[in-house]
Amino acid sequence: MKVAIFYEKTEKAVSDTLADIMKAHQCAAVCYQTDTLWDSGGDADPSDLLQEITHILFICAKDVTHLDSASTFFFGMGVGKN
Repeated sequence: MKVAIFYEKTEKAVSDTLADIMKAHQCAAVCYQTDTLWDSGGDADPSDLLQEITHILFICAKDVTHLDSASTFFFGMGVGKN
């Protein structure tokens, strides 16, 4: 099992803690801060981040009113991949 954790900037500590717990249970986890995903400016296909990913976890701030574009994109990719 390999989990991708997508989190908002304010939820980094929660994301890191969850990743550590998963890794302690022999579950691979990788964390991505959604508001910086598009900043790399490279030509890489963003769906490449989901290679070998079996589960996706989104961590949003308590009072979130909308998802940023990266969260929306990866939510759609996750739904599409089942």
